[in-house]
Amino acid sequence: MSPSELLDPFSPDRIRDLSSAFLPSDPIWDGFQFNQHLESRFLRLDESTLGSLPVLKTDVLQLKIDDVPLQDLSRSPSTATSDSENDQFESLDGDSVQRELVDVWILPDIQKRKGRGQLLTWDKFVDKSHQEPASSYLSETDPGVFNAVLEPNDQTRPGCVKPDILLNAFFELCMGRDSVLFRWEEKDSIFVAQWKRLSARGYSSILIQNCFDIFSTIGINTRYLMGSFQALDNNSPHLSSSKVTFLSTARSVLYSVHKYLTELKSSITSLLQLKGIMAKVEMVVDVLKQCVDAMQTNWTEHLIILSLMERAVRASLIHPGLAGVLQMMLSRTCRPVLALLSEQIGLSSAQGENSRGSVPETSLADNVVWDALLGSNFSRTISEAQKSLRLLRSHSPDCSILSTTVLESSPLRALEAGFTLAVISELQARAVAYEEAMWSFIASAESSTTSSSLDTPASESFDLEGPVSMQSESASAFRLQMDIFNYSVRLLDEAKYDELEDQVVIYIEGQDFEDSPLQLDLEVSLNLSITPLVSTQHRLLSYSVLRLLFQQHNLLGHLNLQKHFHLLGNAFFSSRLSIVLFDPDQNSGEGHRKTSAATGLRLHVRDSWPPAGSELRLVLMSILSDSLSLADRPLDDSMSFAIRDLPLAELEKCRDVDSIHALDFLRLHYTAPNEILAAVITPEILDKYDRIFQHLLRTLRIQAVAQRMLRESFSRQLDKTAINGFSDHKTVIAMHHFVSSIADYYHNTAIELNWRKFQAVLCAAKAHLDKRDYCQTLLVVKSLDHLRILHERTLDKIIGALLLKRDQAGLRQILEDIYGVVLRSAAERRKHINKDLGLKVDENQSSGTTTTDDTTTKRLHKEFRSKVTLFSEALRVQAQSAEKLPKKTLLDELDADDDDDADVNTLEYLLVKLDMFGYWAS
Repeated sequence: MSPSELLDPFSPDRIRDLSSAFLPSDPIWDGFQFNQHLESRFLRLDESTLGSLPVLKTDVLQLKIDDVPLQDLSRSPSTATSDSENDQFESLDGDSVQRELVDVWILPDIQKRKGRGQLLTWDKFVDKSHQEPASSYLSETDPGVFNAVLEPNDQTRPGCVKPDILLNAFFELCMGRDSVLFRWEEKDSIFVAQWKRLSARGYSSILIQNCFDIFSTIGINTRYLMGSFQALDNNSPHLSSSKVTFLSTARSVLYSVHKYLTELKSSITSLLQLKGIMAKVEMVVDVLKQCVDAMQTNWTEHLIILSLMERAVRASLIHPGLAGVLQMMLSRTCRPVLALLSEQIGLSSAQGENSRGSVPETSLADNVVWDALLGSNFSRTISEAQKSLRLLRSHSPDCSILSTTVLESSPLRALEAGFTLAVISELQARAVAYEEAMWSFIASAESSTTSSSLDTPASESFDLEGPVSMQSESASAFRLQMDIFNYSVRLLDEAKYDELEDQVVIYIEGQDFEDSPLQLDLEVSLNLSITPLVSTQHRLLSYSVLRLLFQQHNLLGHLNLQKHFHLLGNAFFSSRLSIVLFDPDQNSGEGHRKTSAATGLRLHVRDSWPPAGSELRLVLMSILSDSLSLADRPLDDSMSFAIRDLPLAELEKCRDVDSIHALDFLRLHYTAPNEILAAVITPEILDKYDRIFQHLLRTLRIQAVAQRMLRESFSRQLDKTAINGFSDHKTVIAMHHFVSSIADYYHNTAIELNWRKFQAVLCAAKAHLDKRDYCQTLLVVKSLDHLRILHERTLDKIIGALLLKRDQAGLRQILEDIYGVVLRSAAERRKHINKDLGLKVDENQSSGTTTTDDTTTKRLHKEFRSKVTLFSEALRVQAQSAEKLPKKTLLDELDADDDDDADVNTLEYLLVKLDMFGYWAS
């Protein structure tokens, strides 16, 4: 068979030409016989005899249609069609029916169907021959008529393009891409139309030009942004982390806008519709361009964030609907800085951290970022946390808070920037849960042998979906559940990325302004969202450092050491030191010792001054060790006598044994055994201790001189033969009273009153630490720096009470002048005693010398009385002015505790002690 003679499966001719044949009868096929018409009454099957099917002969799965006879599908023309439901199908009686070939694709039953009644609708009353009159409005006419009317007669006809081509070109222009109508000029960085004047069917050239001005601005800004984003691929290693994050976030925003426009492109059918959609796109792109412009001039982390924050505030006021997008962009830009902050305070481990857990070298210098972003007070908290973490890693690497058993991928430890009340509340709740969990972990580690032996309980859990809270099922010691730290931060990041894209789409599709009952300032929001977790970590680190300081490094012992020696609080030490330095009855340390008696420096009776360094070590080296108690014996190496580094002019003053500066070269030297003690006893604090010790040593010398003068005066009162050769006994008593009152005020009021309050705070903190009372410990001593501030403030109060402040220089000079008068009186007394022995030989000389001594004595007595009167008046003025000064200083502001004795004016104590009955004023 030729190919042309093959059966066409889509032609009905072959079906009509098939010979009529009946299918053989077979019981299997009885169920498929048709005894009635089809339900549609389109086709009719005649009765056929039942028979077996012929054997199918296949030739490689090919069926020869010619071998299969088909019955005639024609129907008898005499067959009547009944319209009743009972006659719908006719039975086949087996009689021969006249067959004729008909077109099976024609539906005779439909064509011959009797018409039914027309439905009663409003269309029945429509007059089809009616025609509406032509509209008189130009806008409702054909677009060609509209264009012809708008076309001016004195200008050339603009180039007309198809509306769909124009719409597509404008869409590409908004996307920042070239098209057949608009070309990008790289030299001028603008889009240029290929034709000066364009029009389209239904659009005027003025409208098109207006749209071009708007859309070209969007396209230019888009091209500018895409050019800025290329820096991420070409120069990202040289960009700051915040800048990279911001550019990545801005690129995500622009991508979300373009993705939304691409999906919406098929539904945009008119230029006005495109213009309405691009109105908000223009705002987004313009704000992004402003932010990128601000990034170009700022390179440091804090300036980038501050400039972005400023642009976000300004844009939120102009376009309130953009607030959500801008807040999310700012939150992502802050992530690198917050990640670095998290590393610096121990919330997360640094990259490439060694086994000891050293702080990364990428820390920000001087905390400039935190000062600029969060304020100086909060920056101080961060600095304290960093210092505490460094001390713990150096001196207690096995501390519970540094334990690696607590995984660091927990959302409880994640620093995030939130800008809504809901987010900030959640962050605060997470911080509370983290503090409770970590404190329970620390308490469990303290009660166990090692922190690594902690078991993971299954009873405690945290619910992070709602408000964060910790649930405890028993009253036993809490053991931290470790599976709360197994959340994936990457999943949270992906969810936020989707949220950013959704936020952009919501703004483009939604309203311009979303009514919010309370809007938080961005800077305040950043501070509120970071403060809870950072403060929590600061408290945990502070408690761990305080426990290490009090329980393992004996802070109380070292502070008592300063009190006993620098402040002369040890009576045995001050007495031994006075004897060694000023007692003339001691054996001399010069040359060989003649007896086994104690050796002293004998300040006023030796041949040369100051003594050599070897003599100082020989005489003074045993005083400190002998003055130590049994509990303080291990601290013997921390304190020693030393020679002060002084300029030549000051050293010359020390050579005069009758000068107040004779002992200025001698100092006590303290060396902190470790860094953690040095954080409380700082070099600045040691300088203040040295100033106090120098002043107390001068007073101790004057007190020893006054006591010796008083003893000699009483002895001379008993010796009638020598009474005419010296000064008035009343003057000696006045000097002794004045110096004793000053010394008593120094030790029992100025030092003891202030140190007792500081000692009470230390003892209370030690007691709470021994009880493992976390809250009360931090209530008494907030942190390591707070303890240092309390220490320094105590010394400042002592310095003020000892008249050693800078604004008390005049009053202190008067006091030193009084000391000088006492020393000159003692020198005159020694000179008179030496000359008194020569009077027995030369009486004439005795007469002249006695007259001179009496004159000098009267002059010194008058000078002493005038100086003391001047000192009392100046002291009274100083005490009155102290009442009017502000009570709070910088150190007091850092210490928020209320001090009951903060308003006590110790100078009033000294006034009463010196002149209770107005003796010097009379």
